[in-house]
Amino acid sequence: MSSWPAGRGRKHCHARQVSPPEHWNLRDLVAVVDAGPKAVSSLDGHRRALTSPYYRTRQHQLPRRLEEVHQALRERDFERLATVVEAEAIDLHCVAMTSVPPIFYWRPGTLAVLEAVRALRTEGIPACSTIDAGANVHVLCPAEAEAAVLARLEGLGAVRSVIRDGVGQGPVVETGHLI
Repeated sequence: MSSWPAGRGRKHCHARQVSPPEHWNLRDLVAVVDAGPKAVSSLDGHRRALTSPYYRTRQHQLPRRLEEVHQALRERDFERLATVVEAEAIDLHCVAMTSVPPIFYWRPGTLAVLEAVRALRTEGIPACSTIDAGANVHVLCPAEAEAAVLARLEGLGAVRSVIRDGVGQGPVVETGHLI
């Protein structure tokens, strides 16, 4: 797992490893509820975010939240990770929704997935949600919970498909030819 801190220019802007891939086998199940293009691009969304009354508050909280995520990852504390990533995703969308003009990325299916993830946790199945600037929901869970989480997501009528991913080594430069 890695983190990409903010920086200015090539000298200061680079990813750093938080933990090696074998540290914690987390899965990312992307519940696709809308496969179409967004009405408002991420670039335009970033520009509009500056008009939200909550923009500066969110920016102020980011360093603390990032450190909490790093600590949760280091300690394999899923409950703490879930609390922070879900709060951050909701805050991001609050900024979008309070921008001028407002941006509503969520769709009815987005809410259906969020409710299903909360129900999973209530049932004792470790799962949490995060959403970038769009309608689709990333559902994070430990590998041992993947089958249960996947079954729940695939059972939702609003979910068109589920993209499965997980922690891995990352890109590797190959010097040999495949052909």
